[in-house]
Amino acid sequence: MPIILLWICKALDMVLNPVIILGFLYFLLRMIGVGVKLAASKRRIDSLLNGGKKASRKFWKPRKGEVSSEFSLCENLSMEELDAFRSNYQNDKVPFDTYSLFIQVFPLLGILGTVAGLYIAMNENTNTGMAALYDGVGFALTSTVWGIIAAVVLKSVEIIITARCTNYIDESIDRYMEKYRANNEKAQEGNQSNET
Repeated sequence: MPIILLWICKALDMVLNPVIILGFLYFLLRMIGVGVKLAASKRRIDSLLNGGKKASRKFWKPRKGEVSSEFSLCENLSMEELDAFRSNYQNDKVPFDTYSLFIQVFPLLGILGTVAGLYIAMNENTNTGMAALYDGVGFALTSTVWGIIAAVVLKSVEIIITARCTNYIDESIDRYMEKYRANNEKAQEGNQSNET
């Protein structure tokens, strides 16, 4: 049994680091692509909230105590447009959520490489001397470093996309719903006052 485990560890020695590097590059590019789609969704929800007009940018913030009246009620809010937006947004967000789950695999691959490298170092034939020990420890350390680098970079990209796009879009959907309810209440009050 130990010989089979040693063969598996040696096979991992040849394959694991390239798998970590290629997987990292693949997921990084895919997450950036999904981030671009989510940024487009962010612009679309802004357009829906502003009634199709481009949002104006202010280069100053209101002073403490000042009230900003930047968000005015839009009269032509449509629930059909919001439902279409939500559907597209959910379709764009599913791959992002899936890639976010795979980030957790990279540290585990690094740990697998660490254990396999140490197993190689400890169970190599003593005839080969210190070279086998150094090769096993070298594999252990490089796989750990690659796994951690991949996880840190991908987690950073996930945090940026979440903070700049998904949280903003979710909050904007809630704000759209509030505006829609306010417009409906305003319209019902207008209808009731016209009837009396």
